[in-house]
Amino acid sequence: MYGNANKIPYGSDVYDSFFVFKGERQFKHNVKTMIDAGVTLLSWENEPHHPAVWIREVINEMGKQDEVKLVSNIHDSDMIRRRMTTRYELEMFRVSDAVIYVSDPIEDILNNLYNVTTPSMVLYNYPTKKMVEDTKINWDDISNRKGLVYEGGINAIGDTPEIIRTNQILKYRDLFPIFKKLIEMGNEVHAFSGNTDAYVSGQHTGVILYPPTDFQELLNKMTAFRYNLVVFNNEKGTEDQVNFTTANKIWDGLVAGLPSIACYCGEMEKYVSKHGIGVVAKNLEDIGNATQWDNIYGDLIENIKKKREELVFENQIWRSENLFAKLLGLQRKGIPNRIKEQAIFEYGEKSVTSLLN
Repeated sequence: MYGNANKIPYGSDVYDSFFVFKGERQFKHNVKTMIDAGVTLLSWENEPHHPAVWIREVINEMGKQDEVKLVSNIHDSDMIRRRMTTRYELEMFRVSDAVIYVSDPIEDILNNLYNVTTPSMVLYNYPTKKMVEDTKINWDDISNRKGLVYEGGINAIGDTPEIIRTNQILKYRDLFPIFKKLIEMGNEVHAFSGNTDAYVSGQHTGVILYPPTDFQELLNKMTAFRYNLVVFNNEKGTEDQVNFTTANKIWDGLVAGLPSIACYCGEMEKYVSKHGIGVVAKNLEDIGNATQWDNIYGDLIENIKKKREELVFENQIWRSENLFAKLLGLQRKGIPNRIKEQAIFEYGEKSVTSLLN
């Protein structure tokens, strides 16, 4: 298994070889090296979109269209996030042999918009079993947990052109006003910011802030808190990026053993409710002081113990394997009986059957 990125990310040690590129020439050279080494399936995790076109150009130049396939994994779409179609996004769909999405509504919207006729499927951003095993939880000490914790990107505070533009594009990450209101309602709010500028600029807000943190260390630190915040600046429901997306933070909270509080994020609210891994609030006022859920906290924890073992990538990998087998003309696998019921509950019988036939 090979990786190719312009920065060395967390977890890159899982690859047999990992390439770093600084521009188009190196990117294409790395892709060619992979194909020469026998790689027949290339997956592009989008944003930016245009490297998918570079991959297709290498495949075509090598005359490997029949043997080598390109799958684009769509985590972020310009149309969903900014309601605008860009040339790069259009080209990415045009050159892909298959597409993977993060939710059913995004699959429906983009397949219809771009007239996608290549195979597609939904695969959520599950953690691995190793992440679960490496996150140590003292289940006997949950009564001492305190506070609400958010982890992820937060828009910085300030009036510089860059901050103003970020707030315009990523309005749903303008979270300090949300945190302030939660604090005013009696909650202790903690936040692990994925970006240093928010950590620096938000020190005066009353939020207990932590700088960007190594991911496994972050998960272990999250176990000390009472609730995982899955809340966005989207009171009016105008931000499709959080209306339709399922974000990693749902499963990150699950790994840390925390019930989630989901608000202003429709698709994520559905998921939290469906699996019983937290509570859903229609607005911030409904959250109030989170101690209101103390009477059901024990039940939530018992369900989370079960779900954090069940909702892991290893139990869902058959979906990817069957999609890839279809592209490469290989025999597809059945679903192991031990996870068949869970697979149907998670994705629906129609979706499961389509990947088997």
